[in-house]
Amino acid sequence: ITAHYLLSRLKEFPVKVTTLAQGIPLGAELDYMDDGTIQLALSARKEL
Repeated sequence: ITAHYLLSRLKEFPVKVTTLAQGIPLGAELDYMDDGTIQLALSARKEL
């Protein structure tokens, strides 16, 4: 819901809004994620 709200607010600007792919649970802290999980989540982002 938050991503779609941001998308609606930013639609007049030339920005790409994406969601992270699988691998990072909701509410997780990036400090405790391993590099491979973060890289996978960023490389497989999905555009809204």
